Amino acid sequence: MALNNWPRWIHASICKHFADGLDSVLDLLLPGQHRNDDDTTNRAELRTYGPQLQEVTASEWLARIDVNVYVVHALDNTNIYTLQDNIGTIVQLFGDIQVYNYGVGTTNIGCLQLDSEIIIRQTGQPEPDVKIERAFVEASYKMDFST
Repeated sequence: MALNNWPRWIHASICKHFADGLDSVLDLLLPGQHRNDDDTTNRAELRTYGPQLQEVTASEWLARIDVNVYVVHALDNTNIYTLQDNIGTIVQLFGDIQVYNYGVGTTNIGCLQLDSEIIIRQTGQPEPDVKIERAFVEASYKMDFST
């Protein structure tokens, strides 16, 4: 399998994993989708950093990638724990992520495994007149693969 496809396959697999997991719970914006900065609806935004690819042998590779989910909660006085509930749902998705060769087929070609602790950063309400609170959930993954 050509090395040039791996970044796309890894990225697409992460997007599908989180989109499927949040499907009926929370709107999810994926990288490349339009985001309205004035939007104050409950949502999550997926961000990936990488992958970083390291050649181990002539045909063996190590991929590392950071996954970050930005969570927005519109303040509404009905449940003060909605942000924490949404964070909990997202944290449950930070497990193994199966990688598929999307675009060539849908064969399982590997598994991203958690390679760090899951970090939760609650940043609160950005300004008094902006009625949202925010948080980030992030972790690092790794995967060995052959070309």
